[in-house]
Amino acid sequence: MPLVVLRQHIDAFALPKLMYSELLGILSLCSLLAAWFEGSWKPRLLDRKDLLWAVLPLSVWVSVGLLTAEHPLHFHTAWVDWLIGIACLVGWAVAFPPATLQRLFEYVRWPGLVLAALGVLQFHGLYQPFQFDSGADTARLKVTSLAGAAGDLGAFLAIACLVWQLRWLRARRSGGASATLAAIAGATLLCLYGLAVTQTLTAAAALALGSTVLWLREVPKRRRVAVVLGSVAGLVLLVALVGPLRERVWAKVERADEAGLNFVLSGRLDAWRVASRMLLDHPLGIGHGAFRADYVPTKLALAEEGEAFYRGHLYPTFAQAHNEFLQAAAEWGWVGLGLLGWALYLLLRRLGANSGRSDLNSLVWSQLAAYLVLSLTHFPWHIALTGYPGLLVLGIGYSLGSEEES
Repeated sequence: MPLVVLRQHIDAFALPKLMYSELLGILSLCSLLAAWFEGSWKPRLLDRKDLLWAVLPLSVWVSVGLLTAEHPLHFHTAWVDWLIGIACLVGWAVAFPPATLQRLFEYVRWPGLVLAALGVLQFHGLYQPFQFDSGADTARLKVTSLAGAAGDLGAFLAIACLVWQLRWLRARRSGGASATLAAIAGATLLCLYGLAVTQTLTAAAALALGSTVLWLREVPKRRRVAVVLGSVAGLVLLVALVGPLRERVWAKVERADEAGLNFVLSGRLDAWRVASRMLLDHPLGIGHGAFRADYVPTKLALAEEGEAFYRGHLYPTFAQAHNEFLQAAAEWGWVGLGLLGWALYLLLRRLGANSGRSDLNSLVWSQLAAYLVLSLTHFPWHIALTGYPGLLVLGIGYSLGSEEES
């Protein structure tokens, strides 16, 4: 799926990936149903009761929009996507033990390597398969690889980098050959460099936090301070060594006092203010998938009240709030936000009850840390490239400690 591009479409990147992900997800569920009817597989729902208690109430509340949605076209499109994603999450978690889900998830490291290599070639002008309009800020935006956007590419490479690190730690623990360790380290560095040339600060921060969590779980307690300091030093070194990333960071720091926080956040405060206003005006939510449709009317209402918006975004609109929690609040209201909090509580409770040192725990904690950072200033759950791998991570998390784990 990460490699799918249909150049004849207006949306050549994100939409084809979503369509193929949903198609393959539905086919996988059909296979499971066929095995169930044949009697060769029996779902063990009771082993996943935390998952069911997490997704069922939230899905029911989201589905209320069938009766109340003010933007029915947007709602129905997003609702179908939601149902397929939730069905895949539950079906995969019920069908497979956590170790199998982990093995499936870790395949992201291979397309991550391909996307990183292509992004690096684009950055250095060696290969550019896609044509872009010229503009002042398109040098960074041309590093799309097959992801479609620099931010999406950076987010996916952060996830792949964490997997490569975990593979290196696993190979080292098992006494892997020097050549194997060197090959894994090389793959990690390629993904890291690919992330750096996207100049996506959110992805860099997500990788830094995810790596810190991963290594903290792998090293003895006496070395944990060194891990934290090493992660900070590594992030600083990455910014210092990669020229375009360094220039982008310096430009934001240099103009922070003059242009303000909204400049540093690339105008995201606009979307966050709009999402907050939507929640205040619609305590029960504007309806699933309706943020895009309600963005302009809400922004105009704020502008009439004297709100100052980012001058760099006078004409573009935000299709997503660039904060998954604020967007969930705007679309689902206070009830939906509470149900989302309940689902996260069940996940963290499951993880806390199974906090022993293992590959499964290390993978889930490190990936959730990365997804948390991405969710604060990006929208990893709204694109298939990162959303569907994330479903596997959630499946592992909700399945830890089940009878099938061994």
